[in-house]
Amino acid sequence: MFVGQSSVFSMQQDVEKIVEDVALKLGRGLSLEDLDGVLLAYSSNQSHADRVRVNFLLSKRVPVDVSAWQLSHGIATAVRPVVVPANEELGMVGRVCVPLLVRGFRVGYLWVQQDLDEQTATAILAELPGVRDELDLLAGLLLDSNTAESEFRRRREQEFLAACQGESNAVAAVAGWKEIQGRDRGSWLPCSMLRTAAVSLIRSRRP
Repeated sequence: MFVGQSSVFSMQQDVEKIVEDVALKLGRGLSLEDLDGVLLAYSSNQSHADRVRVNFLLSKRVPVDVSAWQLSHGIATAVRPVVVPANEELGMVGRVCVPLLVRGFRVGYLWVQQDLDEQTATAILAELPGVRDELDLLAGLLLDSNTAESEFRRRREQEFLAACQGESNAVAAVAGWKEIQGRDRGSWLPCSMLRTAAVSLIRSRRP
């Protein structure tokens, strides 16, 4: 069954709520990212945000140098929380990366930032078992969200191809996409294709 955009939005709200709940329980700043280093959610409570966190929240994507530092500590293959030490050159305090998995399938990473005065991540590692249920629920939502977004994209691709072939219902559906409205021919090639299909359809209906 097709999962619509509203369902994807609802899942995102649920994800954000869980991240906030976990942050409150741990009393720490959290950020959630997908496997490509794109920001999915973050907690609002934070006693201190280092330069890496501030830039991440602004850009919504992990910089290449930060990603390299994180990957060098084995997060891409880890199945347990990984301690990523501070990096003064990057302006980064220590963190714990919690890989989120569902039946062995990796769906994202939750990052827990250490406080400035913490020399080790021992306290964070001791606190994580207390939010295990929330982390499992979060991983499940991410899996569902990824599936829903994939289905949504496939449905839109099918509609667009049908519109380019001049099918009236598809033309009407695609014409309402926010990505289509207000775009010019040069900025988005598919718009030109759609307009061509629409014009052909209109002409074919003329007596």
